[in-house]
Amino acid sequence: MMNCVQIFDRFVPCLKDVNGKVTLMSLGVLCDILPCVGPHMANVASLTVSTVAANLASSNREIHDAASQALDQLIHLVGMFSAVLLPTSQVFNAI
Repeated sequence: MMNCVQIFDRFVPCLKDVNGKVTLMSLGVLCDILPCVGPHMANVASLTVSTVAANLASSNREIHDAASQALDQLIHLVGMFSAVLLPTSQVFNAI
């Protein structure tokens, strides 16, 4: 589990890189690895979901679509509560 946290500490910034090609590739990689790491994502789900969700606002249609696909997989693998409600509660706690 610690390795998953260390990997995602390095990987999550790629999901919001200023270079659209890096972001797009990272979203694709995330979709590819989610079936393997999904059960171990409890500690990184919140940060990953919020970072991927930010890509839904992208004007690049490919990035938007890749982010949508990744979020669908995250919700399926991690569960609706972990993937959607935890980031929402963070927003309310920040206010």
